[in-house]
Amino acid sequence: MKLSAIALILCTAACSTKSTTDTGDTASPSSGTTPATSSGGCEWMGSYCYDFDGPSWDATSAEAACDTFNAGATAEGAPTGTFLAAGCPSGATAKCTGFQGDPADPGSSITLYYYDAMPLAAAQTACTDEGGTWTDL
Repeated sequence: MKLSAIALILCTAACSTKSTTDTGDTASPSSGTTPATSSGGCEWMGSYCYDFDGPSWDATSAEAACDTFNAGATAEGAPTGTFLAAGCPSGATAKCTGFQGDPADPGSSITLYYYDAMPLAAAQTACTDEGGTWTDL
């Protein structure tokens, strides 16, 4: 799946070894946006987060998708992401859209949110190389 490849590329470039408990999940950031709708998010080390925001997702399928992304990413040496039932944290500085969890289901859209800790040039390249659309927030 393209998204697990992006996870590996980005974590290789950006993820630190810090605990996921000290990410910005509960912070009150001064910039960025909060996803409008979400069935959950899959967050990696405060660097980026996959938000399951299409109408076909529910909490169970979003958590299962996060588990699938984790399996692919960790098999390639990336750290494990954390499922966030409330969706991705606010404070993103950019996003990548244009991905489906199921290519046959347009309601299974996933938005990737990026945070200040990311090397955004590498994230933008990975996004567009995989067919996504990059937007600075």
